[in-house]
Amino acid sequence: MKMKKAALLLLALLIAVLLGGARDGALRVPILMYHGVADEAWGQPELFVRVEDMERQLQYLAEGGYTTLTFDELPRAAEVQKPILLTFDDGYRDIYENLFPLLKKYNLKATLFLITDSVGHGDNFLTADMLREMAASGLLSIQSHSRTHPDLTALSPEELKQELEGSASDIEALTGLKPIALAYPSGHHNAAVREAAAETYRYGVTSAKGVYAVGSDPLRIRRLAVPRDMTLTQFAAMIR
Repeated sequence: MKMKKAALLLLALLIAVLLGGARDGALRVPILMYHGVADEAWGQPELFVRVEDMERQLQYLAEGGYTTLTFDELPRAAEVQKPILLTFDDGYRDIYENLFPLLKKYNLKATLFLITDSVGHGDNFLTADMLREMAASGLLSIQSHSRTHPDLTALSPEELKQELEGSASDIEALTGLKPIALAYPSGHHNAAVREAAAETYRYGVTSAKGVYAVGSDPLRIRRLAVPRDMTLTQFAAMIR
């Protein structure tokens, strides 16, 4: 009996961790974390979902009645059917070449967390023109992933301000739209980082595993990572 109670307590703790300390009855909104969309990975392979797999996932969402939201639309999640957010970190060129055509094909929305100093740097990163086109379409919301992708917890207050406020200014100058969400680089954050982020952003997004519960801490939002070799069956089970 004691072992059974211990197992139940462990299960309850695991559920609480995955839900990020959500209140019972709160609306849960899956927020998916991607990086690149490419058949040939030029960086860490697990960060690049194959184009065919990406299309299968988007088709599943479109045909399954899911509503893809941006962070600007997150407050109305309770008003739509099966709310979900698709987020892509960093700012790789394949977002324009491979993801953007699929978003248009299925009329779905996504969020790009952009490292602003990477824009136009080399063949693997997005250009300013690409970003403007995607932002103008209304299908891709461009939000902040800092200016240079440092460990924000290791910065001085002035350096932190430059990374967070500077990135927001870069994005607004680029698209004409002020970002409201920040994805902490490599998921690193602490109380000082969250306090600084709150001066500029409404949301702070981590890389910790879990499902966002509406009403929980908006500066500690958890996500569900979608790795390269995830099957469609696994994908469907995860978002359910």
